[in-house]
Amino acid sequence: MSIEEFINEIDGVLIDSTLISEVEKPYEIKLPDYIGKILSFDKNGISFGDNKRLLSLSEVINAVEDLHVDFIQMRKIPLFDTGDNDFIVYSFEDGVWELFNIVDKCVFHQSSNLEELLLM
Repeated sequence: MSIEEFINEIDGVLIDSTLISEVEKPYEIKLPDYIGKILSFDKNGISFGDNKRLLSLSEVINAVEDLHVDFIQMRKIPLFDTGDNDFIVYSFEDGVWELFNIVDKCVFHQSSNLEELLLM
């Protein structure tokens, strides 16, 4: 699947509230519907090529332990791996999408538009 196909199909996804509650619990947050649709799209994740992929539900739930970053304290949720230790995360503090490096633990690009980051 291409990123463009994913973007075009995401609005039609039905939110799986059971899956979403599994994510909301460890992150201690109420997820916006758009993120619920992303997580409900495919619980096993999707590879888009070009080193970009939607994380699986398990990877999102276990990101703190697996990636050694306290996303919960930072109030961010990782959703896409873009390669080179960079992830697209949603920041609950600012309500924006960010490119975040898990080694340097820094944000190097922000956007209110997820598509912009996915298409970079």
